[in-house]
Amino acid sequence: MNSSSSSLPSNLPILDSKNWDQWCIRMNVIFGFQDVEDLVKNGYNALAADAAEAQQATFREVKKKDCKTLFLIHQCVDSANFEKIFSATSSKQAWDILNNAHGGGDKVKKVRLQSLRRQYELLGMMDTESIGDFFTKLQTLVNTMKNLGDQISDQQVIEKVLRTLNPQFDHIVVAIEESKDLSTMSLNELQSSLEAHKQRLKERKGSKNQQEQALYARNGAKNGKGKDKWKNEKHKGKSESSYDQDHDNGDQSQSESSMKNKNQGKKDKSKIKCFCCNKWGHYASECQNKGKKKQEEANHVRHNDTDSDGVLLMVTTNTAEDQSTLWYLDTGCSNHMTGHRDWLLEFDENFKSTVKFADNSTISVEGKGKVMVTRKNGNHTFVTDVLYVPTMKHNLLSLGKLIEKGFALSTKDKFLEVHDPNRKLVLKAPLSKNRTFKVNLQASEVQCFSSLITEDERWL
Repeated sequence: MNSSSSSLPSNLPILDSKNWDQWCIRMNVIFGFQDVEDLVKNGYNALAADAAEAQQATFREVKKKDCKTLFLIHQCVDSANFEKIFSATSSKQAWDILNNAHGGGDKVKKVRLQSLRRQYELLGMMDTESIGDFFTKLQTLVNTMKNLGDQISDQQVIEKVLRTLNPQFDHIVVAIEESKDLSTMSLNELQSSLEAHKQRLKERKGSKNQQEQALYARNGAKNGKGKDKWKNEKHKGKSESSYDQDHDNGDQSQSESSMKNKNQGKKDKSKIKCFCCNKWGHYASECQNKGKKKQEEANHVRHNDTDSDGVLLMVTTNTAEDQSTLWYLDTGCSNHMTGHRDWLLEFDENFKSTVKFADNSTISVEGKGKVMVTRKNGNHTFVTDVLYVPTMKHNLLSLGKLIEKGFALSTKDKFLEVHDPNRKLVLKAPLSKNRTFKVNLQASEVQCFSSLITEDERWL
């Protein structure tokens, strides 16, 4: 080693029981840097007894270089491996000991190579695995195989990657195979293309989620501040009926607890208008007419959940049916809605509210009632709390409302099934071509009600 190359790297690789392949590659680079690779692999000849002075001088230089190389190997092994080469007197001897201990002979290498080839053939990208992790795992395996003497080209590795990617990359795989020359393509180029495609998919998915519009009924306010759950007192009893509704005067709708906190500040109430009696000087929660108004509103509530009586409403639809009679099963809608005034029984025309869409557009609710539907056995039952929205062209059945009443939803074989709290199947709807669920509930018009109420009164 000359003076210009005698300095050693400051951060040397250390051999342990698990990193022989990587350590071997790094050490070969260091040996090449120090110009001792031939000395480590082939050693040097012993000095002849009758050697000339020039031969003796050359031998001393070679032996000095070999001692420095042996010292370098000592610095690059842990204590366990140092014990293996403790008695070695040359760099070649030390290297051969380590190679036999970790790399094994030719037969051992063949056995290891067969095992690695099997791992390579079975290797595939998992659903939860990223592109970077998959490439790292594959390249580590390929490098180990190459270190054991396997001749595997980059084109073979690229073809392996294209065969074992997730199905979501199928279209990009076809594009690469059709437009790229795999014999000249590098692994890094393939990885960059796939990661760029993955990032594009994430961006489009995020954009789609932001643009989706879910229909929902705003409960509680024109300013959209939430739902108001109120209690119904009947015959001065303690029974309560929880009911979600849109209040026309909801700008000041708040819970009693929040009102108490505000009242503690002793603010001037002369400019406060009660939205219960429309008088000035107090909040709606303090109004003496509040109980009377709530009792009037509660008269519209039916204490029996007649949705649960709709046993065996197993219906499907086809494209030939009248679209005006179909009901769309909607998870984004918080109330049942229809534009058919003639379907609504016990219609409350005083109920006014608004329905707000995700794009902040609104339509008016002009009342509510219940809809009589025909069950499979010929009897009738009712869907209650159906909002009348004159401008609606489609009927919406709120799945959230059904879940709130104890119904369970499940999907199987492209069908949406609704089960009652007793696990009985009450409704089954197929997935349509536009990926929506819709059913025909055979709603009865108001004029039919008088002829059916006597026979089916038990279902009210």
